[in-house]
Amino acid sequence: MSILGPNRLSLNVFISDTGVVGGVLTFKLEGNEIDYSKMGIFGQPIPPFLNLVTDMDTHDASFILFVEKYTIFVSLMEDKFYKDYPYIIITGMGMPNVATRRFMNWISIKFKLPIALVDSDLDGL
Repeated sequence: MSILGPNRLSLNVFISDTGVVGGVLTFKLEGNEIDYSKMGIFGQPIPPFLNLVTDMDTHDASFILFVEKYTIFVSLMEDKFYKDYPYIIITGMGMPNVATRRFMNWISIKFKLPIALVDSDLDGL
């Protein structure tokens, strides 16, 4: 609950997704199984409603890799680097929105995974 009353989810207010996820992550969304390792090099959008996500499995991922640039995300997905070093990769395509930050935080806490932040822009460091 926020200071002003109900939170965003209880009001069914959500922002459009800009975050994308890939790597060794599966879960069910409204009963449909989603396997992010089989979704291609461009990844898939982050679900805006985490309360609809069930049966999540990180397949022994060691960490969450957050990259700022979508081009870096695609390059790492194309190389299938996550098969040699199991991890979940997320991009916010620049400044991550609330849904992306919330999703990353939720997975990190739920599975006790550290988050590695990578920004190829020196100003971003």
